[in-house]
Amino acid sequence: MKLKAPFSCCAASHNGRAIPFAEDGTIDVDDKVAPVFVAHGFTPVELSQGTDAAERRHPSAEPSIPDTGTDGIDALSRKELFAFLRAKGVSVSLPITNNELRAAVRQSLGKQSG
Repeated sequence: MKLKAPFSCCAASHNGRAIPFAEDGTIDVDDKVAPVFVAHGFTPVELSQGTDAAERRHPSAEPSIPDTGTDGIDALSRKELFAFLRAKGVSVSLPITNNELRAAVRQSLGKQSG
């Protein structure tokens, strides 16, 4: 099964063996072990979307907000909010609401909350 790596992931292994990454940021694994990788944020290729391989392999690359007509931040999932903040070097403490995460993203970008 072909899986797309999560944001900023650049290495993977299973049972002590390194899994090679393709240029497009995907890995090929046996269908039996795919659920292990999915549990760690990998996405089956037919379900994956967005981020290109270079952005995933270089966590120092500037994270991007989707262009949705608004400021784009409201369109991000909780997982994407955490990944964006991690990539910007912003730490947050749990418990935290999605609205608080969005406010932290806006603050990291120098935007007004709300």
